[in-house]
Amino acid sequence: MTDRADLFVQAIPQLRRYARALTRYSQQADDLVQDALERAWRCIGSWRGPDIRPWLFRPPVFFRGLTRDFSGSVLVISEKSATVMKRRLGV
Repeated sequence: MTDRADLFVQAIPQLRRYARALTRYSQQADDLVQDALERAWRCIGSWRGPDIRPWLFRPPVFFRGLTRDFSGSVLVISEKSATVMKRRLGV
């Protein structure tokens, strides 16, 4: 694997915990993480710095998937709630 791919793999557990806190369902959380990682990989050229986690958790990459309809209803999350969750998860 490349160094960047290794960084992605290392971030998956934190991404999954965060996604589960947002969706409360493991399957939807896994889908959200997969979507976020696919979007992030396509935009990897814009990443700068040693720690990829803050870049992966930025709204254009991670939160875009929250508008998907996973269970017949749309999950809506405020920026304030997202900030609180990020703080609790240490992101």
